[in-house]
Amino acid sequence: HLDLPLCLSNGTQIEMSQCQTRGLRPPRKDELVTVKPRTGGERVLADYREHSTSLKKIYQELEVPPWQRKALPLIYYGNELAAVAGVFVAKAFVVDTDENPIKLSLTAGK
Repeated sequence: HLDLPLCLSNGTQIEMSQCQTRGLRPPRKDELVTVKPRTGGERVLADYREHSTSLKKIYQELEVPPWQRKALPLIYYGNELAAVAGVFVAKAFVVDTDENPIKLSLTAGK
């Protein structure tokens, strides 16, 4: 279950909205959803790639500034990295508009 908005300890909020394009699939009722900080060494197949790679490489490809990378929340469905809020969705968790995709966005703390 995904109760949003979620306020993180650094004041950042994760907000959810319906997507008008492809996006993150909603979690199943029996699926544990966790939000974790980056620990390093994570590998994932991003929705725009053909092969999995390190999260570091994806951040570089998407030009995420180094000082922002540690603060970005990682969304896990079960034990699998499903998305990085406000950045990308893992390919296995992307659905089309007919499956009620969601978009996770970040707002900075005040």
